[in-house]
Formats: sequence, structure tokens, C-alpha cells
Amino acid sequence: MVGLMACAVSVAVHLASLGSAMVDTWRIRSVADATALAGVVGGREVAERIARENGTTLVVFEVDGGTASAGPAQNDSGTVRVVVESGSGRASAWASNAP
Repeated sequence: MVGLMACAVSVAVHLASLGSAMVDTWRIRSVADATALAGVVGGREVAERIARENGTTLVVFEVDGGTASAGPAQNDSGTVRVVVESGSGRASAWASNAP
């Protein structure tokens, strides 16, 4: 009976740990999405601020085609790719201001 209880507790602890890791992964991906969108609208400085305010670090900021950094009045299109990390987690995202 004690062995069964120990096994049940062990499974519960592992499931809680897995759930926490999934939430952290989801959060980092969401921050990457927000950072990429901010980069399209406001450029690298705004992207870095969004990443920092959400507990991550912007480690990659790339613009492909166009400038994608002059703000909302920007007329040429560009795609921004970002990578953010937090602790051991890392996520990337892309955003574009193309029509």
C-alpha cells in the first residue's frame, strides 16, 4: 500500500512538472510573437523593450526585404524574424507588414 502511494505521488509530481514546462513554453512563444509584431511596427528598439518587459531576452532580430523599422507609416514591406530566450527556453517568430 505504501509503495502504491509513493508511486502515485511520484506520478503527480512529474505531471505537475510537465504542466509547468508546457506553460513556460507557451509563454515564451507568445512573447516571441508579440516581439516580432512590435519589430515590424517599431523596429528593433521596440522589439527589445517588449521582450525585456515580458521577461525574455531578444537574441536575434532580422529584417528580410524592406526596412520594417520606420513605424506604422512605413510603405515598403518587410518580414521580421526574432528569437527570444528565457532561462533554458527559446522561441522564434516571424511577422510581416506585407499586404
